[in-house]
Amino acid sequence: MEMLPCYNEDVSEDVGPTDDVGVAQDDSGGGPLSRLRKFHNSDPSNSNSSSNINQLDTAAREHYATAAESVKKLLLLELSSARDVETMVELSNKAFDSLDWLQPDYSEFYDAVKDVLSRRAQLSSVETELRTHQSEESDAVSSRCNVEVRSKESMAALATSEAELGKAKERVSGLKRRVSEIMDLLRKLVIESAKEERVFADVEKEWNQCLESHMAIKKEEKELTEQVEEKQKAVKKIKQLRDEVEAGVQASIKALSSLCQNNIGGDR
Repeated sequence: MEMLPCYNEDVSEDVGPTDDVGVAQDDSGGGPLSRLRKFHNSDPSNSNSSSNINQLDTAAREHYATAAESVKKLLLLELSSARDVETMVELSNKAFDSLDWLQPDYSEFYDAVKDVLSRRAQLSSVETELRTHQSEESDAVSSRCNVEVRSKESMAALATSEAELGKAKERVSGLKRRVSEIMDLLRKLVIESAKEERVFADVEKEWNQCLESHMAIKKEEKELTEQVEEKQKAVKKIKQLRDEVEAGVQASIKALSSLCQNNIGGDR
């Protein structure tokens, strides 16, 4: 905001600028309000400005008063539209600089401006906090939405898993039943196997006896076969000898017969 200049250079020289302007501290001890200048109506140097203005004629004082009101209204307009506290403090300080020239005693206006700035700073702080909480709320809502989506997904996954669990449980139960049945069958088979082993032992004993008897018979058969073969060879040999002897007998008989025939013929 561009402040109004003093209208009379001679008067401004008489009033003079204000030196070492202080700043008002906000309640927090820092921040934008810490740069707001303090009102210095009680400053002795300001009494000269008031005295100089009072020495002006009525028209000049009214002119100064009108200019001061214009500065105030302009500041009010700017403070009403401004949102940034630092900018508002800067505009207020410039307005106070102008009012130092135009109306040394503006303590009530200063207090009102300071109250506006203080409340605006408080509002800015609250709005900042609100934005922070709104952002956190938005993040929380977003997180909740994400969790809700994940919850639905996890619920669906849980339902699917539960269904698979039920199927797996049924399969396990079925297998356990089969195992139980097989174990029962196995126990029966073990008993039957033990029984069959006893039967097998008896049959094996009988078989061994039969085998032993069979081997003895086979041995006897072999021995008899050998005896038969020997006897057959002896019989064959004796038959040959008999045939030879019989042939000799026949030859002898034939010779004897021939001899007898010869003798009969000779006697005649």
